[in-house]
Amino acid sequence: MITLILSDLRANARVWVGILLVAAAAGFAASIGAGLLETANAYEGPTRKALQNASSPVLIFSGFTALVVLSSTANLTVSLQRRSYALWQIFNVRPILVALIVELQLAIVSALGAIIGAMLSAVAFRRLFEFLFASWNFSTPVEPHTNISTLIAVILAIIAVVVTAGLRGARNAAITSPLQALTEPEPPKIRMTWIRYLLTALAVAATYGLVSMMVDGDVQTVTSTSILIAPAIVMIMAAAGPLLLPLTLRAWTWIVPARVSTSWYLARHAARYRVTQSTATISPLMVGIGLAGGIYTCVEILAEYVRQQSGDASGYVLEPGQAVQLLGGPLLIAGIGAAATVFMSGGARQREIALLQAAGSTQRQIAVSSILEAVIYTLTAMLLAFIAVVTTAFIVSSSLGMSLTGIHYLSILIVTALGFALILTASLGPTIAALRRDVTRTLAGV
Repeated sequence: MITLILSDLRANARVWVGILLVAAAAGFAASIGAGLLETANAYEGPTRKALQNASSPVLIFSGFTALVVLSSTANLTVSLQRRSYALWQIFNVRPILVALIVELQLAIVSALGAIIGAMLSAVAFRRLFEFLFASWNFSTPVEPHTNISTLIAVILAIIAVVVTAGLRGARNAAITSPLQALTEPEPPKIRMTWIRYLLTALAVAATYGLVSMMVDGDVQTVTSTSILIAPAIVMIMAAAGPLLLPLTLRAWTWIVPARVSTSWYLARHAARYRVTQSTATISPLMVGIGLAGGIYTCVEILAEYVRQQSGDASGYVLEPGQAVQLLGGPLLIAGIGAAATVFMSGGARQREIALLQAAGSTQRQIAVSSILEAVIYTLTAMLLAFIAVVTTAFIVSSSLGMSLTGIHYLSILIVTALGFALILTASLGPTIAALRRDVTRTLAGV
């Protein structure tokens, strides 16, 4: 069995590298947050409180993003290899053993990625700590702390998330008949499971509780709570992703007629057809844009409120160190996750591209359709994130008795542009490589 596991990992390295990179990013970000919390616990009084307040958002935002991205990437990893698992069953590998092997593979790769991320965080933690808290005036000198037990806890948490997220995919791989897996051209669409319904309900309840606190609370309550509104709303969207994301993608791409160009027609139908990959790509980017835009928007609204009350809002500015502290981890995980999911499926596209060429599509049309597909993913994520940001702005503004104001468009556009660049790079590179392959040999599986 060990030979089969390792051989499959080598043979499908392109698919497995996605979960490896995402686990490494999650391990790095989570280890930094855990290190900040451990440093806080090493001190007393105001120093401990200040560091705890600084570490809590890092852990919450990075942990939430890691949960979304790791789950979607794990599911996509299993979905992309249904044919391989079907072949195993043809060669008398029992279904229960198939499921066990899938889970072991997920555990091995996620553990390796998390270890790499944790080791990188251990190397970078001191310098990053000095950067984040360069302008802070602590009552006592602060020495950053981290130890192996903290890193091990982070690694085990990441493995647990990945293995748990892959349970449904492993079960499907075991119970799907070989004939069905080998004849169906596309993995089954992701659906809302009871876990997703539960997470959606919990996110809705959390959002309702936060809004109630802000509506009934004073200015201090609104100020301290507002930063959590955007993550809560984005969590609702991420948990309900299998329902919300494909519907949004279809809705806005339908507005642009298919007759606009052949490349647009190919891109739109490819994004709609590969709904599993589309959801796995859009979710991380949506989370990244929503968190960045939501947090910056909250700061803008609070600054405007203070400006109206006292005329001086100089203290309500998100400094570079604070921005990195709050958003560095989530954006790192989201960016790598969005790009990795596109890159993972590049190998599966080779035959599709060869079929398009055999049907008469030009290389230029195929390359442009790849670019437009990246545009579709990016704009879908931005549209959903923008809805979350506007909702956040409305809730915070209303709680302060203000009209809707303060939406921070720049942060939304910057994160969207960075996400598009990553997705385009991960998409266009494999497409160009596939266009250089011989069509006959690709179709023949050589």
